[in-house]
Amino acid sequence: MRLRRLVAGLLAASLLAASPAWAIFGDSEAHKRIDEQVKALQAATEQMRALDGRIGAVEGTVNGGTLLNLLNQIEALTAEIARLRGELEAANNRLDIADKRARDLYLDVDGRLRVLETPPPVAAAPAAPTAPAASSQPPTAPPAIADTGLRPDAPPAETVPMPAVSTGAQPTPATAPSPTGAPKGGPVAQLAPARPGSAGELASEAAAYEAAHAARREARYGEAARLFQQFIAAHPNSPLAAPAQYWTGDSLFNTKDYAGAIAAQKRLLDTWPGSAKVPDALLNMASAMRDGGDLTGERKTLEQLVARHPASEAAEKARKRLAAKR
Repeated sequence: MRLRRLVAGLLAASLLAASPAWAIFGDSEAHKRIDEQVKALQAATEQMRALDGRIGAVEGTVNGGTLLNLLNQIEALTAEIARLRGELEAANNRLDIADKRARDLYLDVDGRLRVLETPPPVAAAPAAPTAPAASSQPPTAPPAIADTGLRPDAPPAETVPMPAVSTGAQPTPATAPSPTGAPKGGPVAQLAPARPGSAGELASEAAAYEAAHAARREARYGEAARLFQQFIAAHPNSPLAAPAQYWTGDSLFNTKDYAGAIAAQKRLLDTWPGSAKVPDALLNMASAMRDGGDLTGERKTLEQLVARHPASEAAEKARKRLAAKR
């Protein structure tokens, strides 16, 4: 409708502008000039319609929220990847705990079976009369009975048990006689048993780590940072202590505590320099410096990350950020 009005206005204006030509030229010449102007106006009208269609398509894309939806999807995917990484670490920890428990249980059962399979000690049989003893007795003395020196109610002589004499098998390390004649240790002392309460401690460790990650997944970043710090204090020698330190810094970064995030990641670099989380810690430090306004520190940290860990995924992100700053 707007185009039609515009074309009509332009046509009227052209007719008014061309009215003096009617006075100069004849009717045929005037009609020819008018036809040329009308064709030019029609061509301009078509171009304006095409341009209006293109503008409408762009407005529809923007108003439809396509670009905004794409950005939201990218942010959601990034958060989902971070959540899955946390769950993968927790799952690996549970697998390690299950493997340790299975190994301890096997050692305990194997020790008990060794005790059951070992034959009981065989008491030494009464010694047969020897020739010198027989010759020392008077000819009229009763044979054998007087030589044994045993009475029906007398206890047998104490001897060292030797299972190999009766079975022909060599004693195993778990059942070899001790200097006192008794097997080494009881059923639990035969092989290295599970640590007392180790299963409970490992389960508690896994539960504490999972609780911290649950708070982080629910965007309770302040609580997550506190729980990760408590986990490190309670389990400083755990293989999950270094990842917990990284997630502490990441959680502080999400609370916009950039100084705290940098300090947490520096502690990871100082305490666990060989951890696989070191490249991610450097990248997180650079992000905290950027958002905190320290652009020089950000560039130095990114360059340090690329130089020390060039094959890491974090280094690839660092290279892209450095290229964007050039």
